[in-house]
Amino acid sequence: MSNLIEDLDMNTSFDLPSYSPSIPAPLYSCEPSLDEQRLQLTPGTAATRRTPTGSYIKRNGKITVILNEQEEGIDYPSYGRHGPINGTCGKPADAAHGNVSEAFWLHCAAS
Repeated sequence: MSNLIEDLDMNTSFDLPSYSPSIPAPLYSCEPSLDEQRLQLTPGTAATRRTPTGSYIKRNGKITVILNEQEEGIDYPSYGRHGPINGTCGKPADAAHGNVSEAFWLHCAAS
């Protein structure tokens, strides 16, 4: 078997096809040229969109999650593409039952 592979390697030649140079890619512009038409425009960009100032708060048992920069009154948190996630997760102090020492908070941020 190895002799067959060696014979193939030594006796085989490949002729590559000829290629012509590619034409350059067209220039890109954010605005349509005179012979183009905009089909749809999504208002705002990440740079011009205002950052919400509300918080999404979810409690489950003794644990509370607070996610910042959310619209007020939402049912679920919402993030844009590549949007940062900023919030806090923890167990608040239960002063009514004297469990102040069991309180903890973990501040988180991700993007």
